[in-house]
Amino acid sequence: MQANNWHWRDWESEYPTRWKSVEVDRHLSTLREEVNALKSTRSSLHDKIQSASTSIPVAIVATPALPPPTPMKPRKMLNMAVAGVLSGFLSVLIVFFVDYWKSQEVNAPTKSVPENR
Repeated sequence: MQANNWHWRDWESEYPTRWKSVEVDRHLSTLREEVNALKSTRSSLHDKIQSASTSIPVAIVATPALPPPTPMKPRKMLNMAVAGVLSGFLSVLIVFFVDYWKSQEVNAPTKSVPENR
């Protein structure tokens, strides 16, 4: 009977260690499953990348780019004409806005101050 008690106490003292071992084994198996799942995902993504990279067509250049026969330069007369027309439109717009603003000041109702009698 004492041998049985000794065994029981021995198991009781090692119980936390055994319990931790079981938990570690469970956690290890869970981690192994996750690693296997990630490896399969990586493999499938790698296959998709390979299939996508092989399906891209190669561009073929029909004729190479050539420099223009005459050098490009700005069209000064056209730029000046466009600037003149735009500045004319802008000045007319500003004149109308100023006139509208001044006419609003003249027509604004004034507040009458009551006189003290």
